[in-house]
Amino acid sequence: MNETIETAGTDDSLFQRWLTPARPKAELWRTVVGGLIVVLIWMAWSFFVILAGMISGVLREEGLRGMMGQAPVVLPYPETVLLSVMLLVTFAGLWLGVFVATRVLHSRALGSVISYSRRFNFAQFGWGVAIGVGYLTVGVLSSFATGHPPVRTGVEIGPWLMGLAPICALLLIQTSGEELFFRGYLVQQLAARFRHPLVWGFLPAFIFGLGHYANATTTVYSLYYVAATTLFGLIAVVLLWRTGSLAAPIGLHFVNNIGAFTVAGAEGVGPQTYLWSWSDSDIVAGAPVDLIALCLLLAFVLSPWAPFPKGQLLPRRNEMRAAP
Repeated sequence: MNETIETAGTDDSLFQRWLTPARPKAELWRTVVGGLIVVLIWMAWSFFVILAGMISGVLREEGLRGMMGQAPVVLPYPETVLLSVMLLVTFAGLWLGVFVATRVLHSRALGSVISYSRRFNFAQFGWGVAIGVGYLTVGVLSSFATGHPPVRTGVEIGPWLMGLAPICALLLIQTSGEELFFRGYLVQQLAARFRHPLVWGFLPAFIFGLGHYANATTTVYSLYYVAATTLFGLIAVVLLWRTGSLAAPIGLHFVNNIGAFTVAGAEGVGPQTYLWSWSDSDIVAGAPVDLIALCLLLAFVLSPWAPFPKGQLLPRRNEMRAAP
């Protein structure tokens, strides 16, 4: 449901209004236990999905290892798409986990995590998508400018088009689930308890970054990946801080992962469902430019020129303190 983007004053910002439902039960132990509940339910749901896939014969251990680059197995593209869809379904467990944690530990509705109004703002989702498209475009152009362009993979256009719709649909579940937990539940609970943005802003972003360490194949690549995803998480946190809603962060995350999963991705990392790929050496060579681009994007979303409520502009010392 669309809604008009509101302008809020510093004392009654959209972010502060988003925090209001979390304040009555913001004890640290609740947040820690709630986080454990979310992770355990996510793991249990993932186990159930994978087990169901194996029992039904849809998922083969050899195929799964081959898709993740852990075995020298070349899979037909339709099987790769099917396995990718099953893996993305596991992220629905994050939705279930946050739902249970908010209901059981905090006695509030899931909608209170999504937005201060408990409604999804499609206009802000669109702005998040637009910002993500801009970031991806800069990344691709810079790879050509620096002499490290992606190369065409063996994926044919016909099968790629057939797999595009289900992958994008499930990517929406995956990205929104991650945002719901990392930018939604964790940020909301921590900001309702602690004043400093290093706690409620940086800490969830850093945890999000650390969760991507094993996605890369070398130590240098992994460190870059953690730094990049931490910066990405900070950008998402700022979008949340500006709007009091997860709509823009979800839009940003969604289009970023569509690009990585279906257009151009890292060779040998994750499902091989993209048309172009970069080698590890090319990604590491382009890492400084990418990190600079992310820093500039972070500065932009903090600036008055970002298309978000003007009641929350460049942060001042007292305005960045969330908890009363």
